[in-house]
Amino acid sequence: MNILYVSNTIFPHEIIKVLEDNPLVDLVKFTGIKQPNNEELRVFQPALMLLDMEGLHFQEAGKIIQEAKNYWKDMRTFLLTSPFSQDDLHDILLIDTDSILVKMDTMAETINEAITTNQPDQFIFPTAFTKNLIDLLEETEEYNIELFQYRLYAHQFELSKRQIEVAYLLKKGLRNKEIAELLQLSEGTVKIHVSQIYQKINLKGRKRVTLFLNEMMIKEREV
Repeated sequence: MNILYVSNTIFPHEIIKVLEDNPLVDLVKFTGIKQPNNEELRVFQPALMLLDMEGLHFQEAGKIIQEAKNYWKDMRTFLLTSPFSQDDLHDILLIDTDSILVKMDTMAETINEAITTNQPDQFIFPTAFTKNLIDLLEETEEYNIELFQYRLYAHQFELSKRQIEVAYLLKKGLRNKEIAELLQLSEGTVKIHVSQIYQKINLKGRKRVTLFLNEMMIKEREV
């Protein structure tokens, strides 16, 4: 495996050593931010790029990764970043990287383990990043339910709070059993709610109802 290490700062000796000692690594090339795509590197054909974000803005890091992937289509990228706050989460998610490694005292060991264990269909994220991402997704889910409820009211569909919850999960294509498990209801109770939803929106058939509810979220009500 050929590895390209891109950084604006001095390359840490301990990281250089673990990369050179790793039996999976054939060659390592080190380069600054401004010249990662010269002719010599194109011939090098790296399988993995380590990009140190030190001194970079998120947009700059994203541009570097995008340009590198335009040259090396199958190359994977590891983004090396200092600890970040939840406010930075959105910007980091916009960077087209395959894994994120937070720079700590054990950075050399972390990189070495990531290279050794990581597979093409696997992604490495720090624990704090994963927790923040889950929190963000939960906030988004809550917002989506509120928007769904607003759209129902805009169409003058008067559903109860529980029926809105069932309809929201119905829109996602969940079966009655799955809805029952998520809402901690009996499957029979869910069937009753689904039947009442059909009546209130004046449609029959699960596929038609699901399609309508999804289209309702995309299109504004025509006045």
